[in-house]
Amino acid sequence: MLAEIQSRTAIWKITPLAVVGFLALAIAWTSLGWSAGFLVPIIAIPTLIWTYLRDETRRTTVLMYDLEPDAVEADERFHEGLAAMQAAYLDRRGVRSKR
Repeated sequence: MLAEIQSRTAIWKITPLAVVGFLALAIAWTSLGWSAGFLVPIIAIPTLIWTYLRDETRRTTVLMYDLEPDAVEADERFHEGLAAMQAAYLDRRGVRSKR
């Protein structure tokens, strides 16, 4: 498991390369005097968002594990307690309607 986590952190991000590429494209486009320079941000912004999200997804590691039955019961009780506390808080604040 540790090896997988380390291999995920060693993956190179492509977002910085995309930023540099679009900056170079914008500089080249404006230096040539082309009037369609407004196309660079229209193309660059969605592409940079996509590359950022792709980088984050590629570096994500999903951990799955099995809990013992007593740990599962304790976790369920914990979540039920949190839900009860939230309901009591909202009732006290008058956010929830009384049934």
